Amino acid sequence: MTNLLKEKVLIQGSDSFLGKSFANYLESKSLQVLRVCSANSNNYELESLERLIKENNPKFFFDYQFKLVSSKNSDYEIYDKHTFFNAQNNLISILNKTNENNKKVYLFSSRYVEDNKSTYSDLKLKQENIYKSLLNKNIFFEVFRLNTVLGIGDKNINRAIPHFFYSIFNFQKAVFESTGSQPANFSFIDDVNWFVYKKVFQSENVVLNNFSCTYFELIQYISNYIIENFDYEHSVEWAEGWKGTYKFNVSDEVTQNIHKTVNWYFENMEEIKLLNG
Repeated sequence: MTNLLKEKVLIQGSDSFLGKSFANYLESKSLQVLRVCSANSNNYELESLERLIKENNPKFFFDYQFKLVSSKNSDYEIYDKHTFFNAQNNLISILNKTNENNKKVYLFSSRYVEDNKSTYSDLKLKQENIYKSLLNKNIFFEVFRLNTVLGIGDKNINRAIPHFFYSIFNFQKAVFESTGSQPANFSFIDDVNWFVYKKVFQSENVVLNNFSCTYFELIQYISNYIIENFDYEHSVEWAEGWKGTYKFNVSDEVTQNIHKTVNWYFENMEEIKLLNG
């Protein structure tokens, strides 16, 4: 087992939902975490990254950086495809020059990259392939293809759950551009952090907890819980006026985690109201 107190970890995309949460988790385990985001690295500038890595010599690199998470293909039109992966290309360039084979790089992707036909999925798959094709083969590399992650701290209103709360807090109505009928696999952020920590730092063959349902079923359960426990009136509209059959057969642990997540959003209502895309 690695002597964790001596290890330095670099987290790229440390201001994202997953990256920030994992950084906090590792710090709670007494690891030394170098948080890198666009704001503190001059937009992942090569010189800034290289200086940070040279001065601190981290062994573990976790890449959560991705410019935009959205199911809308049109949202990506504003980005230059030639610079979209600058953060990854710069990190790879630096690591390839170190000639050190004790570095370990972990990229976080989606389990749906090869199933869904969307700009997001295409870009995530391209991000994986950049590492696989350009990173020195002597450097350990692994991809974590995660389920859809939800839980406390998610403020990205391009994602379903933050969008729902932002909408009902501001307009008392949440409108979705899909029918919500597509089944999905979900994991809570706390379970993801535990899973990655066990796999990477303790080399344990653990299984990531998950549950399956449609987005319609998940949102409907949350909506009912809000009305019953917060007396907060609101409505939900799905594309084409779709209304599915509601069922939500999950474990008590899942419902408890959902309740904890809902409570967090209500505790932070004023902040959630002010979010923007």
